[in-house]
Amino acid sequence: MWIYRLNASGPRAYVAHHVSPVDSEAVLGQDELPEFNRETEALIDHESLPLLKARYTPAGPGPAKAKGEARIVSYQRNSVTIEVESSEQGILVLHDIHYPGWEASVDGERRQILRTNLLFRGIEVPAGRHRVEFHFRPMSLENLVAAASDLVKSEDEPIKTAVASPVR
Repeated sequence: MWIYRLNASGPRAYVAHHVSPVDSEAVLGQDELPEFNRETEALIDHESLPLLKARYTPAGPGPAKAKGEARIVSYQRNSVTIEVESSEQGILVLHDIHYPGWEASVDGERRQILRTNLLFRGIEVPAGRHRVEFHFRPMSLENLVAAASDLVKSEDEPIKTAVASPVR
């Protein structure tokens, strides 16, 4: 079992304007996690990439033009509210575990949650000032349907077994 600890010096929430695609499951199985700028860049899981509405530039050595700020205004067990201000469209990264049952909205409009930075939640936010809310609703009809479809999908996949060869 692996235990991952969030570096306390990094922000709990931030706005990224650069995106790097990543296969989270493959990376989590490696000994080292990828290096990236935890203030301007978001690692977006390859399964979340199709959910992005905007095009983002990869991180590079050039100067960062876009500016963004995220401030947690309410943090409860089943809800988190964040005020975001950004000069350009970006990804709000919240270093809380990406887990089924969470729903998100920007200014009251429902949005898809992205798997960011390997284990965490992210959401696309437009330029300007916005209120982002995350709510945990595991028993909503949409979440129950998603869980059932994931179960059916996993039953359709072949079972992988490993056979050990005897040592001679």
